[in-house]
Amino acid sequence: MKNSWIYLLIVFALFLGINAPSLFSEGMFMDGLIYSTISRNLAEGKGSFWVLNFSDTYFTHFYEHPPLAMGLEAVLFYVFGDYLWVEHLYSLFTIILSGYLIIKSWMLLVDKEIKQLYWLPLLFLVTIGVVGWSMANNMLENTMLVFILLSFYYSLKSLSEKKLLKQITFILLAGFSLFLGFLSKGFVALFPLSTLFYFGVFTKEISFFRGVRDSTIMLIGLLFPFLLLFLFYPEGIDSLSIYFHNQVANSIKNVSTVSSRFWIIGSLFQQLIPAFILSIIVFFSVKKKKYQLSEKTKIVLAVGLSGVLPILISLKQRDFYIVGAYPFFAIALAMFIAPILKDYLENLETRKSYLKKIKVFSFVLLFVSITITAFQFGRVGRDIKLIHDVKRIGTQIKSNSVLLISPSLAQDWALKGYFARYLSVGLTTNRNLDSNYLIKETKEEEEGFEQIKNLELEQLFFYRKLK
Repeated sequence: MKNSWIYLLIVFALFLGINAPSLFSEGMFMDGLIYSTISRNLAEGKGSFWVLNFSDTYFTHFYEHPPLAMGLEAVLFYVFGDYLWVEHLYSLFTIILSGYLIIKSWMLLVDKEIKQLYWLPLLFLVTIGVVGWSMANNMLENTMLVFILLSFYYSLKSLSEKKLLKQITFILLAGFSLFLGFLSKGFVALFPLSTLFYFGVFTKEISFFRGVRDSTIMLIGLLFPFLLLFLFYPEGIDSLSIYFHNQVANSIKNVSTVSSRFWIIGSLFQQLIPAFILSIIVFFSVKKKKYQLSEKTKIVLAVGLSGVLPILISLKQRDFYIVGAYPFFAIALAMFIAPILKDYLENLETRKSYLKKIKVFSFVLLFVSITITAFQFGRVGRDIKLIHDVKRIGTQIKSNSVLLISPSLAQDWALKGYFARYLSVGLTTNRNLDSNYLIKETKEEEEGFEQIKNLELEQLFFYRKLK
């Protein structure tokens, strides 16, 4: 296949067209709001790398997640300034880098005959909705995914080297990449530690002993940086210890978001339905001979499952928790289908009319996707009324101030997120704190305050303290 770039262009256009409405418009899931606010604050000197800061009233010391993803995003805020597109640019960069690492890994995994189908795992990945959702909503999984795929790539690279020193170097880099993944999202990033062990179990390329040896070396690459933190940056260990106690141990013991531990398995299959359908269509339309899963396909599947099954430990589950595992299922499906699809596409490409049509289609699709993207800038995609009210209230107050809110709004994290991200304003229910303004969700008289009625608010009610 000499025209792989055309298919890559189609995949990119599909990715852009599918995700542009949420990626480039205003409005985010509350977690992403919190992360972008923390990153912006860090760039402005509020908080520190190991002691992050969300606002003056909530999460003044933020230990809910390790700090690396927010620290890296803070670099973009430091360079470009406080703009709403900065977090989206960062997320877009992470997904493009992840796609590049998938292509690099594909080239090391597959035989020469199907290397040019490097776009196929990216096509399957585009069909997995939660991956695009995670990118559009500035989730920590975006950064974690880069380091997971980097570790996988280095693991594969070590297998292609004949010199022991180079093998060990790449394995240590694979382990260090997982350390960076852990600093981005925590324990869910560590599952590629199993990669080289699976090669020792499922293939004849390396012995079982080497698989165990290489996995041990990778574990050293993962753990040694923690030793350096313990010796030279004790504040880092303190921060991670608080994270483990508050987030990990507590979620296993006390937090439930689903009724069954197997909920995550159902979510996995649901997200993979479009990729399964595409694979089945290709398999039964083109297949002309018996075909079995290759050893490497089984390994990639096993690595992907290693990123899903540990989630069963906890009843705290969300579909985006396993974003790091989805590229491996996309790669495995592509490895299964690629040998079948290769001959079919090569036959099609012998027809000049086909090549002309597919090129025209790719550029038309790209033009449509870019047009859709352009129309998203400045549009509010979610929480329309809330964002409108936050902006209107912002015309009346100063940045870095504190507003009172009614107790009924105490758990509204979207409200807290938008005020912190858009206005650098903290919210509190503590009446002992001095504040000249009050926000409520119902219209009623409030002793000591008067309602400001000329803002044309759609969801909130805004009050000023009487003098």
